[in-house]
Amino acid sequence: KELQQMKDIEKLRLLMNSCSEDKYVTSAYQWMVPFLHRCEKQLPGVANELLKEYLVTLAKGDLKFPLKIFQHSKPDLQQKIIPDQDQLMAIALECIYTCERNDQLCLCYDILECLPERGYGDKTEATTKLHDMVDQLEQILSVSELLEKHGLEKPISFVKNTQSSSEEARQLMVRLTRHTGRNLFTTSLSVDIWVSLSFGFYK
Repeated sequence: KELQQMKDIEKLRLLMNSCSEDKYVTSAYQWMVPFLHRCEKQLPGVANELLKEYLVTLAKGDLKFPLKIFQHSKPDLQQKIIPDQDQLMAIALECIYTCERNDQLCLCYDILECLPERGYGDKTEATTKLHDMVDQLEQILSVSELLEKHGLEKPISFVKNTQSSSEEARQLMVRLTRHTGRNLFTTSLSVDIWVSLSFGFYK
């Protein structure tokens, strides 16, 4: 009775919460995918929303498990957990930007590797827009990598949000200058940082 009263998202979490890391993908195919199919039959469109909510919530604290789902949804695989490539890109983007940790840059790049290249599949307006967003993510990851290299680890969302604020960008550069203990404008570091940061901050 208690199980019947649970929301579908709670049931999905219950199904997957006890899975060990090495059995996670097997469990996803064995339990999660059939459960999502049943939900979809009852209410068309709900499976996408459930999977998105489940993965984005996980991603907030750790991208490790969402990455496993994305790795088994790559375009070249015959059997995919997420068969729709637009959905794959949309969920992956939201997962990366939702992650609050500043030590998961490698996982972000691994997720990026799972996404379809431009030109794959149908060319719709929505698909083109998603590819543009993936291109933007790639630039943001490059900036994050530079910041990390110079001791300023930040969540990916921080860099994205800073794009729209020149004041935030200025403060970031001040912190970076203080952190390195050198004048950015008199070192080769300035070239790397300013060229990379300026793509979005000062458009």
